[in-house]
Amino acid sequence: MRFRLYVLDENINNEKIVLSSDEIKICDIKYLPKEPGDNAKTLSRKEVQITGKIIGEIQQDQLEKIDFVKNLGNIQEAWKEKNNEISIKTSKLISDKFNGIKVINLEDILKNNRENLKGLRNWCNSFNMNDHRNIMIERIVENISPDIFYFENMFIHSFEEKGSIDEGNGEFTIIFKQKINSENKDTIEN
Repeated sequence: MRFRLYVLDENINNEKIVLSSDEIKICDIKYLPKEPGDNAKTLSRKEVQITGKIIGEIQQDQLEKIDFVKNLGNIQEAWKEKNNEISIKTSKLISDKFNGIKVINLEDILKNNRENLKGLRNWCNSFNMNDHRNIMIERIVENISPDIFYFENMFIHSFEEKGSIDEGNGEFTIIFKQKINSENKDTIEN
């Protein structure tokens, strides 16, 4: 099972965040019940925790196996084929993020990973400005159409990075939470 994350709303710095399945190690999606004091319209709260990779090293022989190296064209086409608001936003985000690149090389992978982490850091630091965005998670299972999880009004509750000089790659953990009293237009498509 693999996951991709798309942040469908840009911030004032026009940062585009698309995490490939090579950047995500673990994705936990939690549906939390109402708590005392929640508004009556609040059906549930959502929380998404992602543990991912800070890519420092990739061997040349691993390059052909990397998600966006193998699948970028197919991913773009799949989103273009669907004709709804979320797929149109996702298709535009991918196109803008990769500037029409058809073949991704090692430098592109490292650069995109750095840009994604910078965008997540900036979003986390902007929490005081009430920065809520819509995110989509694509859960990919071999030979089955992906499950799509769309969540509105998410914010970054915490973001942590760690690394080791022995391993060459680092790790980050990010927790998204949903703004309480959101309109609950979240969808799950499978």
